[in-house]
Amino acid sequence: MTVQDSKRNSVVEIHFLSEIVSLQEGDVTRDCEIAQLVRPGQLLVSIPVSPAETAPGSPKKQKGVQVRLVAASNCEVSAGGTSVLSTVAGYPHTDQQKEDGQQVVSVSVTPLVTVAEDGMKACLTLYPPVSGTPEFLIEDLELLLNEAGVVQGIDQRFLKKELERVIKERQPVADLVVAHGMQPIHGLNAHLRMEIEMGSVPGKIRGDGSIDFKERRMFVSVEEGQLIATKIKETKGVPGKTVLGQAIPQKEGRDITVRVSEDALYNEEDRTVRAVKAGVVSIVKDNTIKVSSKQTISGDIDFNTGNIYSKNAVEISGSVKQDFVVAVRGDVLIGGDVQSATISSHGNLVVKGGIVGAASNVNIRGDVDLNFIEKGTVHAGGNVLIRKSSYYSTIIADGNITGDQKTKIVGGVLVCSGSLIAGDIGSSSASPASITVGTDVKRFQHYQELHRKVIELEGETALWLQRHGQEAEKSVKMLGWEQELAKVRAELHCLNLIPGSPVDSMSEDFTIDDDAEIVVSGQIFQGTKLRIGNVTRTLALNQCKKRFKIDKNTKKIVDEPF
Repeated sequence: MTVQDSKRNSVVEIHFLSEIVSLQEGDVTRDCEIAQLVRPGQLLVSIPVSPAETAPGSPKKQKGVQVRLVAASNCEVSAGGTSVLSTVAGYPHTDQQKEDGQQVVSVSVTPLVTVAEDGMKACLTLYPPVSGTPEFLIEDLELLLNEAGVVQGIDQRFLKKELERVIKERQPVADLVVAHGMQPIHGLNAHLRMEIEMGSVPGKIRGDGSIDFKERRMFVSVEEGQLIATKIKETKGVPGKTVLGQAIPQKEGRDITVRVSEDALYNEEDRTVRAVKAGVVSIVKDNTIKVSSKQTISGDIDFNTGNIYSKNAVEISGSVKQDFVVAVRGDVLIGGDVQSATISSHGNLVVKGGIVGAASNVNIRGDVDLNFIEKGTVHAGGNVLIRKSSYYSTIIADGNITGDQKTKIVGGVLVCSGSLIAGDIGSSSASPASITVGTDVKRFQHYQELHRKVIELEGETALWLQRHGQEAEKSVKMLGWEQELAKVRAELHCLNLIPGSPVDSMSEDFTIDDDAEIVVSGQIFQGTKLRIGNVTRTLALNQCKKRFKIDKNTKKIVDEPF
């Protein structure tokens, strides 16, 4: 039909119907224009022109006024510029204004179907049928959804209910979620199900993000032949699917290799672990079971006892004094402090007191549970639990580093493959701490060695040039240094620190697989150096109650309220 719009003082040919309905918004009623539903490729607006004006690019005039058509969203202008067609199913709208003596007619289409960027939901905008057009059928909407590519998770009952409501109440609605994608169900990792009561593992991050701070139960006794654990196999998981029917791959569960000590036996057929002889059990890094005898030492480790070397689990009621060594294969429980001493264990370590002194060196294959550490060094193959504080210390863990809301970290270097959780990090009067998470510990140590090598070589070349002048640039020694420096820099450039990634894959698009993060329930001070995987950030301002993680779109460290 041809519509004369007196307000716009222009005549164009409109190829869709529209009308005004009363829209109720709470206690307010207002008029709203609705249009009929159009299909992709449908003609929306055209300019009646004479044959002389049909050539592309020629002026299009109506009643002596030059008219130009503009395609806004979801439509396109024909090659000759005399008509506009829809590119999607939806509801058209026109707008007219004068520009430089021209009558400009802009046409847009509100889409019937919109799909979220991640493909996990589809929404409908529904207008009631315009008078003189047939009512929609549920089958029509399902067909239009399919034409828009939506084939998964359509809620047919909800769709029918909302369609009937729109028709009955004659009220348009927008952004109705009518289809949902299916998230993948990730596989479960293989694990050891304990058949004896071992208690909870302190410092372990639960599924809801909370942390278990109970004391570790140590030195659990077993009898000869007793069943200790059963290996539960990994599961594959189930892939997900977007509303467009695109598959979303799931993460398959990972297998584990069960390891046992000489006094325990793993049966591959029934996947059980049993004690070969009576003793106490130690669980290391979730996949290693040790059975050993228990040795109890009353008092301190000092000149009266000498160094302790043992195949057993050891309980020490006192402290380990300066320069003494405790090296055992089982778990270690120290009732006092580690005072500039050396502790090593193939099991787990619990220190009821603290680790103090720059000469303190602790190397544990399993978990470490301590109250505080001051200027000491800890290497753990599992998790590290800091119950109170860490001052200017080096803590490296293949698992997580965790504390509670009162745990304070001041200065030092903390590195872990998993996540770090603490109360406060830093101080207004302290040197900034360096916090690294989501990083393969061995690769990170190699990364630091390469950095030191670069600094060393750059220093040597600068000193050589200073002593011998620019002519020395062509010397054999200088060329050797430059070649070595180029080699080290190339290795640094390719080294990927993310656990589980190919070692030399930094040039590839390899993102973090696990959700490693830094969680601060108190305050973190400016200057703190953060690293998550291959990405670094130095805080410019003090911040409170923040969670730091990688944004997988920008691949930068971002923070959000905790």
